[in-house]
Amino acid sequence: GTQNITVTGNTLSGADRDNYTLVQQTGLSAAITPYSLAVSGLTANSKIYDGTREAVLSGTALIAPLSGDDVTLGGTPVGTFADKYVGTGKAVTVTGSTISGTDAGNYNLLQQSGLTANINPSGYTGFIWNGSIWNEELNNVWLTSYPLDDDQILGKTLRVKYIPFSTGIAGLSAGG
Repeated sequence: GTQNITVTGNTLSGADRDNYTLVQQTGLSAAITPYSLAVSGLTANSKIYDGTREAVLSGTALIAPLSGDDVTLGGTPVGTFADKYVGTGKAVTVTGSTISGTDAGNYNLLQQSGLTANINPSGYTGFIWNGSIWNEELNNVWLTSYPLDDDQILGKTLRVKYIPFSTGIAGLSAGG
């Protein structure tokens, strides 16, 4: 905020200094803005597609307040991908870090930025049999009505492989 400034210590010198009365300047003020304190030390980890935007962070969150200031980093950093879809170099936003301490009000905390990570294809696999899908990733259950627009396979290339058994089973896998 805005602070009043008191001026002291000005003096006169020279042969005629006694002919003058020095009045210190008054009415001064200045706006003091908080110091920007950036969080660093975190890394966003790549993951296998799971239908969420959640990003796992690793590392240790760090700050570097000005020497002698009482500022402590707290909170829990949380990473969020820009979207939930498969891709490389995807932006990850970090929130959740906080600061406390006697001097915390003199700082503007900047969450760590510039993190990226990949969301890799899920490698969805299963079998089609009589119109149902056997999904090994969903605890070996039959899905009798699996929607083909589900996010697990939407936009993926489905490869169906015929297995020449009398059962009519065909292999199914989805790639990115």
